Formats: sequence, structure tokens, C-alpha cells
Amino acid sequence: MPSDPCVSDTQPFQVTDGQPVTLKVTIGNTMVGATTLVMKGQTSNLPPGGEAVIGKGEEVRDLVLHTITTVTDTNPETNLTVVTYDLQCGANKFSKEYSVKVNDPDGHALYLIDFMFF
Repeated sequence: MPSDPCVSDTQPFQVTDGQPVTLKVTIGNTMVGATTLVMKGQTSNLPPGGEAVIGKGEEVRDLVLHTITTVTDTNPETNLTVVTYDLQCGANKFSKEYSVKVNDPDGHALYLIDFMFF
């Protein structure tokens, strides 16, 4: 049995003191999934379609936010999974869509996206 496909990436992100850092993860193609956030040894779950306040700019500077998103293929029309990450701190914004095909209908894909705050 082949392993689940995995997408990984690391993105630098500039933060602004006094401004909240927010993250929204959107799973597309009418599929379902969940995202776990890990930073400084602390783990939390991001509600599907929800937005998380990671902290203020000065609190997260020089830290890395690890995101782990698992997507289950529930769309009978396609095996392409799509996840969009939107990060914001003041006027600084990052948005990127990632995608990968799963091997089988009802398969899973794993997205490992890290954000390095500076």
C-alpha cells in the first residue's frame, strides 16, 4: 500500500510589534480535514475554517510555527486536495495555496507547512 502524499514547505514571515499574528487554513474542493498547530512545545487544534490568533508580533519573533493539516478525500469528482494558508500581522500578509493528489478515493494527504517569524 503506498503511503499518503505529503506537501512540506517553510515560509519566512515578518511580524510587526504590537500587532496580532493570525492564521486561517482553508481546505478546498469540498473535502474535510483538520489542522494542528505546534509552537514552543504547545499544541492546539485549529477549527476547520477557523482563524487562530498566534500571538503578538514581538511575542512570536524568532519562533517557528509548525502546522500539520490532514485532508481526507471526500469528493467523488476529484482526488486533488487543496489547502490555502492565510497569515497576517498588521499590513504584512501571506497567502498560498498548496495541492496534491491522493492515491485513492477516500485517501488522505498530509500538509506540513512551517512559518518562521522574524
